[in-house]
Amino acid sequence: MLTLDVINQIISSFGGISFVVITLTVLLGGIPSVVIALTFFLANIWTKRIVNNELAAHKLELQKQINDAKVELQREAMRHKSFTSISKEKYQELFEERIKLYQNLLLVKKQIDDEKLECADKLALYANSPRPFAEVIQKINSAAREHPMLMSNELATLSNQLYKESSAIFAKAKVDTFYANENFTDSSQVNRCYRLSEVKDSVLSGLHAACGNTYNQWLERLELDVSKIRESLDFTNTIWRAKC
Repeated sequence: MLTLDVINQIISSFGGISFVVITLTVLLGGIPSVVIALTFFLANIWTKRIVNNELAAHKLELQKQINDAKVELQREAMRHKSFTSISKEKYQELFEERIKLYQNLLLVKKQIDDEKLECADKLALYANSPRPFAEVIQKINSAAREHPMLMSNELATLSNQLYKESSAIFAKAKVDTFYANENFTDSSQVNRCYRLSEVKDSVLSGLHAACGNTYNQWLERLELDVSKIRESLDFTNTIWRAKC
């Protein structure tokens, strides 16, 4: 027979419930009410167990992600420390090489400026000749293509653009001169040279239109890069003086 004592023992085995509650349940509804109460009670227990298990699993997964993130962060910190320790000396070496490169570029610019001043009379006499500007572009192309990795990205981009724009004109001048020489029938060497020079100048006359704007941007960028190098040297000198 299902008595109150038996019911109380059954319910107590699932976590316990007060005797008063059991008594009231039996008095109010008898055994069916006890069964319903047990059903709700067991459902509540299983729900809590499921939720707790899911929370525990989620907590473990979250902790695993945190631990993985910590490990990856430590690895990145080690990589950065290793790279920094290696790059200090390498950066100093590259910076010194960059200074040498810009010194060479400034020397080329100085030669161009000096020639403009020294040959001002000739340049005025042959103002319509494209040869002087062509020589300037050739000098810049030669100097700028020696160590492009040491330049600033902006100057390297302009140097590459200047070379592409000008090389198309230089190549066309060379090809047109070749065909003019092949097709020239006059036996006079003087006339031949004059004709070939005329063909070449005709093509080179388009050089300023093709790359004049890039040339001006290149000069401006060169001055800006040199200014940044000066600022870096001034800052380093200030730091050293402060340490002393």
